[in-house]
Amino acid sequence: MKENGKKEKRVVKVRKKVIIGVYYGMDGSKYNGKWSDDKKNGKGKYYYPNASKYTGEWKDNKKHGKGILLLSTGESYEGDWVEDNKCGKGKVRFDWC
Repeated sequence: MKENGKKEKRVVKVRKKVIIGVYYGMDGSKYNGKWSDDKKNGKGKYYYPNASKYTGEWKDNKKHGKGILLLSTGESYEGDWVEDNKCGKGKVRFDWC
C-alpha cells in the first residue's frame, strides 16, 4: 500500500516460452516447427506416416491459419484452416494421372 492508503496496481506481462524443435512420433510421424505450452503453435511442418505433409500455421495442436496439405496421392489443398478443418478460401488440386 502507498502512504495515502491506496493500493498499488502493477501489470506484469509474461512472455510465453516459444521453442523451435523436432518431434518424432511412435507412428512414424514428424513435426518440425514452433511450440508453446507443449503444443504445436506457430509455423511448422507435419509429416504423416503415409507420406502426406502439412506445411503452415498451427494453434493448440490444430491446423489453424494458412497452410498447404499435400496428400501422398498427389492431391492437395492450399488455403485457410480453422481448428483442423478447411475453412474459407482455398484451392484444391487433383492429379488424375
